[in-house]
Amino acid sequence: QLDVMSEGIQGDFFGKQEPNGADYANFGILRSMQGLYGFDIVQNHPVVSGWYKGMQDHSGADLILLSPSIRITGMAMNDVVTEIIG
Repeated sequence: QLDVMSEGIQGDFFGKQEPNGADYANFGILRSMQGLYGFDIVQNHPVVSGWYKGMQDHSGADLILLSPSIRITGMAMNDVVTEIIG
């Protein structure tokens, strides 16, 4: 499936130079798998791995995942509270 997906990536993203709806939809699906067994197929794919990293950088999603000293909790989508863990 990643090979089929990679055929749609034109340039850096599906949207060529900037992400579009297809980029965010596919990124959301794959990001939900991050940290699970089998995610290495995404990380090792010759096209999708670079696209995925680009989406992490563009969306800022990697900042949350790579900051273990910050816990983010939310009671609602628009009500996010950040707590520094000591």
